[in-house]
Amino acid sequence: MSSEQVAINRFFSASLIEILKQNDCKALAIAWTELQWHKAKFVAQTHGIAPLLYKLCSLSGAYDNFNPAFQRYISEQYYLNQARINKVKVTLQDILEKTSLKSLDVMPLKGALLITNYYEDAALRPMSDIDLLIKPEDLANVGQVLSKMGYCLDHDSFHHVQYSLPGKPVSMNGEHPDNPLVIELHKEVNWPIGHLDYDITDLLWQNAESKFLGYDNAFKPSKDNLLMMLACHCARNQYEGQMRAIQLYDLKLVAESLDHRQWARFIKNAQKAGFDRVVYAALQTTHRFLGLDNSIIMESGTLNNVPSKLKSLIENQSLDTVIADNEYKTLNYRLSSGDLRNKRVMLRFYEYMLNQVRYSNQLQWFETGQETFRALLNLVKPSQGKKEKWGWFIACLGSWIITPLAQLILSVGGQGLRERILEVLKSRLLRQSYYAESLNR
Repeated sequence: MSSEQVAINRFFSASLIEILKQNDCKALAIAWTELQWHKAKFVAQTHGIAPLLYKLCSLSGAYDNFNPAFQRYISEQYYLNQARINKVKVTLQDILEKTSLKSLDVMPLKGALLITNYYEDAALRPMSDIDLLIKPEDLANVGQVLSKMGYCLDHDSFHHVQYSLPGKPVSMNGEHPDNPLVIELHKEVNWPIGHLDYDITDLLWQNAESKFLGYDNAFKPSKDNLLMMLACHCARNQYEGQMRAIQLYDLKLVAESLDHRQWARFIKNAQKAGFDRVVYAALQTTHRFLGLDNSIIMESGTLNNVPSKLKSLIENQSLDTVIADNEYKTLNYRLSSGDLRNKRVMLRFYEYMLNQVRYSNQLQWFETGQETFRALLNLVKPSQGKKEKWGWFIACLGSWIITPLAQLILSVGGQGLRERILEVLKSRLLRQSYYAESLNR
């Protein structure tokens, strides 16, 4: 294999992200093998960017240089998502109409807001659910509205309640209009990072505009507060290894719509709330991979409370690492059929190493001293999920002895070793996924 192909393999996500910047990737595309095109499909699905790739690549001419199977996949995803988003819009308007009639305040969040206010073509933004912020005292009444629409309560946690229509997904290979739509009711918007809380609930209601989509009790947050929410959400997903490229595209769209006054208010609120590190992580990552002009947040003295080791992590972390958990879930689905014996062992090892790498990266988010010590205590505490999955003895052995030893080895090896381990394991699993798909053709 040529050195050029090795580079494409290693930074495959970054290669596709270059297309999102509308750079000329024709030379890269021509060099890809059939196995690499399989990886391209995997990356596009994991990142939620297949519809976006179709549109941008059609405009730039890169689409004509793609593998025919990949062309079909991203074009199908665009039109399937177009049909799905049309259904989402009808459902959203139905909910807002019914809640407004009962004078219940509702604020659409994330995709539900972005497809109506920021994306020129709503079909470019995949959505698996509709997120709605409501007042805690209105939870029961909004739940009744959803119940009358046929939705069933299937999850209740301390900060959100989830409703969904009965039925199973029609397709797990991307977007499909007939996949069940989930409605999440958020009583608060709080994304903790370790022991640090980033609650922006009150901020979202500040300066919110009423009459969203023409409904009296439907609200939308101000642009700067929406950007704060997206930054907190993105940073939380970075921390957990669950970030997706579509989140960076969301951030870029909203950030570039802010005027100078809104940017000033955004920075002031970030400093006042102590959100320096999450704002830095999200916007600097968007700058690195999608070219967002972030000079305003990089000015001297703008964001003071960002640990230097976190800055180093954000500057050097590959895109593949910050989405590793989502990649594992996609691989687990793709390799869930047929003879699982060898695949299950490899998947479990990949999951274990993924967790160790994620823990090692997570420690970089905290200041040296008390913050890092608290993070380490949380790290070696056996979770209830681990106890149920592995048993009490194995869970405690892993958390108290094996995990600290793995962290010591990874810290000595540095970030390069961490990423190389995941790269080798993921490459093996993707090859298995490619062969399994080839046998089913």
